[in-house]
Amino acid sequence: MRDWYLSTMGIVPYRLRGKPIAKGLSETGQQIPSSDLGRMQGEAQAKVVPGTDQLARAAYGKAGGIPKSLRQLVTEPTSGTEASGASVSTPLPESLLPLVADTTTGSSVTSDQTVTFRLACWRPSTDLLVIDVWPEGEDSDNRRSQLLGNMLKAVKRKPITLMQPEFFDWPFSNDLSLSGAQESLAMFVQGRYDQQPFEWLLAMGEDIRAYLKLVLKNPEQGDARMPLDCGAEVIFTHSLSEMIATPSCKKDVWATIRFLCL
Repeated sequence: MRDWYLSTMGIVPYRLRGKPIAKGLSETGQQIPSSDLGRMQGEAQAKVVPGTDQLARAAYGKAGGIPKSLRQLVTEPTSGTEASGASVSTPLPESLLPLVADTTTGSSVTSDQTVTFRLACWRPSTDLLVIDVWPEGEDSDNRRSQLLGNMLKAVKRKPITLMQPEFFDWPFSNDLSLSGAQESLAMFVQGRYDQQPFEWLLAMGEDIRAYLKLVLKNPEQGDARMPLDCGAEVIFTHSLSEMIATPSCKKDVWATIRFLCL
């Protein structure tokens, strides 16, 4: 917990990366008592990647039409390809290009539920913070990073080098509650805003709205764009994983974020 608080203030703790712990099983395949599982998950957290000191400058300008980068379905990159480099892509079918207005994402998380999740966070430009619901147990992924790069390029906010994401993992210890997750994530977002104020928070994923409840000015509102208590505005969209699994989701995302080009 101490290391996480330090990271939110821009002080980066480093620690050795451990092997991911499968839920309920030890490395030898034996069942782990529930009382020890939360503690072991906390000890297996991935190293925090500094984001504040690695802000890249983005270009701003006008853009019209549907960006070519959002017509592409990202496929497996060639071996050794970095997130900031070229990747193999195939065109999105023309039938998927028309834009639609329905961009509201629902949530399957209830208030009395216990939750575990991993979020990936980027600060690609001075006015934008990006948080994406990430598969638990997975580290950086070239497909998702390339897709995010395409999105940022489309809205004129792609940095020269897209850094690796910083990860927010819940739980930190043996607290699996949704309320605890909401409080911790609220502190995380506020900490990033205090370090350097942003205008937009791009929040990606089905359950992200529930996780961010405590930072929303009007939490009962269900719009795709909502004000935050800090003064910024959140934009809710599909996650990177959802867009890769269902390419037609890209047109919904573009309909939501294209105003950032103006």
